[in-house]
Amino acid sequence: RGQCLTCHSSHGSDEPGMVRRAGSALCLSCHDAKKATIVAAHPGMDFATVHCTSCHDPHVQPKGAKGLLLPARHLPFSRGDCTSCHTSRGSASLKKSGAELCESCHPKGGWTGRKFTHAPVTGKDQCLSCHGPHGGVAEPSLKLAGDALCLSCHDSRPFQGSVQHAALKRGCTACHDPHGSNARMLMKEPSIADQCRKCHADLSKHLHPVTSDKPTPDGTPLTCTSCHDPHSAEHEGLLRFDGKRDLCVQCHETSMTK
Repeated sequence: RGQCLTCHSSHGSDEPGMVRRAGSALCLSCHDAKKATIVAAHPGMDFATVHCTSCHDPHVQPKGAKGLLLPARHLPFSRGDCTSCHTSRGSASLKKSGAELCESCHPKGGWTGRKFTHAPVTGKDQCLSCHGPHGGVAEPSLKLAGDALCLSCHDSRPFQGSVQHAALKRGCTACHDPHGSNARMLMKEPSIADQCRKCHADLSKHLHPVTSDKPTPDGTPLTCTSCHDPHSAEHEGLLRFDGKRDLCVQCHETSMTK
């Protein structure tokens, strides 16, 4: 109905999202927790502590759907099998804590034993940094869809150059593993060069070396991203500097051009 101020304060609030009340207290200002249909759908739940938005979208739902339930539902939630994770139906108590609970069903291969691990995986919220325990807005039970999830933590400025890498249309996970990798920057392939060659296979006309063990002036080995920005840039070819001269003198002695 466009009545945003039913839930949100117009000027400020002590709560995230500028909502008028914290947690379920906001929802219960309209919804009666004692109503028979609500009690039947939430057996045994303590409405004083429950987080309504872990199951329900507070704004929209697909046409024809009911209950404002998040569309990408966690399979045990879809089945009504609460005791897969909780000690009893309606209880907030969990059988195990953190990622240990998720690993009782999901394989550990996404990060265990990898040289590099995505920080949220081992952070405070672990799996729940990105995934909803009951549902999400995108599969697999993600809190945000596509790159919006990544950009909720990562700075968006590197992606806003006038020349965009076409791979961005395929999303961050086209090149990066969201859980863990044996390569720097969570690359899916063993190295940056290997990752680039997944799409740019023919380098036969590229006369300049693209890899070398000899370090560049910044101390890193020469690779594709020494010259090209993998996300976006202000120069054609995603070059980090103007290709006529400025790029070359980043590594080559400037006295040779005088």
